[in-house]
Amino acid sequence: MAPLAPSNTPRFRVHYTSMAHGHTMQFRSHASPATFGSFVDGLLGRLDPAIAPLTIDSVDFAPAGSDIFNPVTTAIEGNTYGSSGTVPEMAAWAFTFVGRTSGGRRVRVAVFGADSLGDNYRFNPAESAVLDDARDFLAANPSFALGIDDVAAVWKAYVNVQVNDHWVKELRP
Repeated sequence: MAPLAPSNTPRFRVHYTSMAHGHTMQFRSHASPATFGSFVDGLLGRLDPAIAPLTIDSVDFAPAGSDIFNPVTTAIEGNTYGSSGTVPEMAAWAFTFVGRTSGGRRVRVAVFGADSLGDNYRFNPAESAVLDDARDFLAANPSFALGIDDVAAVWKAYVNVQVNDHWVKELRP
């Protein structure tokens, strides 16, 4: 498969703080900033019971063909999501939704502050109603998380839980 430039599609970056650590989610989408903000609000609202409190700091946008991100207003800046608590280890844990486009390109969305690792670092269908709902929301809104090839993703039925090595090192005394 031939490589594609990272700037192949328009991109939004959502900057957020969870447990005093800054993170960024990137989405490829042609949506307007306000419509995109509604999508992120819907996704994080569904994850609320299963994540540590997080606050949206800002949202940036870069059009296709550009690597320059500029701030946009989406109406979610300053919103807080998450009600699961703040066990210190949660800062290194992320729920990771994985999909693939019909062109074979991988799509991934990770949200830090996961409240559980599951039995095997994965939640299969029906193991978590909250994660099932969030995954179904992604699937029902295909134009908000496109692949680098500008094609909608088909989301896997499971949700992985990632333990990020960088954040594990940062949390060690």
